[in-house]
Amino acid sequence: MRIESVEDAIELLRVIHEDGVQFSEEDVEAFDIGGELAKIFIKITGENYHGTVPGELARGLWEYQQELYRAGAFVLTGALDYRRLSPEQRQSLELVFKIAEGSTNAEAETQGYWAVLKHALQGMTGTQKVVTMTLVGLILAGALTVYGVHGQMTQVALAKENTAQMDVVRKAAEGNKIAKTVEESNDRGITSVIKGAADAESVTVNRAHYDREAIEEITRRTERTQSSAEVLSEPFRVFSIEAKDHARTKCVLAAPDGREFSVTIDHDDFLPDDVAKIWAAARDRATITLEVHIKTLKGNIRRAQILSVE
Repeated sequence: MRIESVEDAIELLRVIHEDGVQFSEEDVEAFDIGGELAKIFIKITGENYHGTVPGELARGLWEYQQELYRAGAFVLTGALDYRRLSPEQRQSLELVFKIAEGSTNAEAETQGYWAVLKHALQGMTGTQKVVTMTLVGLILAGALTVYGVHGQMTQVALAKENTAQMDVVRKAAEGNKIAKTVEESNDRGITSVIKGAADAESVTVNRAHYDREAIEEITRRTERTQSSAEVLSEPFRVFSIEAKDHARTKCVLAAPDGREFSVTIDHDDFLPDDVAKIWAAARDRATITLEVHIKTLKGNIRRAQILSVE
């Protein structure tokens, strides 16, 4: 089976969730995605966008690629750390944008994404794999916002009053962490492209269109939320740990949402039993509930400090 359009994808989700159509593992192997669902097309209009790619826009495209690497890493490893990808995996997930002569239109195929996704989805039935791939296709095609990341700023292809179609997609997306993670990464990537073309009249990413007003609003929002801080009290995994000296320990933690970051523990700030608990969690590969203060920049954790051990 092959789907090539937004309409194909939504009809497939409908027959799965309303008619009870099921897919076997053999069906998954034969399942294919093409057409508008297998490419990313970016069109930018404005006075400064006639056959040239300004440096800021080039950086935005590069950041878009990094976000899709992170999403791919989450599918393959369960963590948003693209450093875990092998060279072969990176090559499969790479976007090669082709710039049309005399314009600022950029197009990249995403076929490598489907090859990776199809064989990386573990612990799912054949039907769940098809649903996940279809949702990711809709998200990358800019067809609609499944989880509301873009909010009111995206003029989506599916009219908001078309509640029947939206209900089909939202029911299919319930509890799907992979689709949600891809959408969040895709949103950050598109935001980077829009920031890179902040003086454009319009930016179109497949079916998602951003006019001048939307570009200005996204740019303002990004400036306000570029740096943020929060305190997490959650069960963390300790991926690695080492003693820096007699008074400090360095470890790499992974939050439940897959984000990883390093933190240095000053022994003078903790009871010996608390430090021992962290070492034990690393040794036993068990989770440990910590209160952690993190500072983020552009969605990435830049600094972290453990406040307490529960």
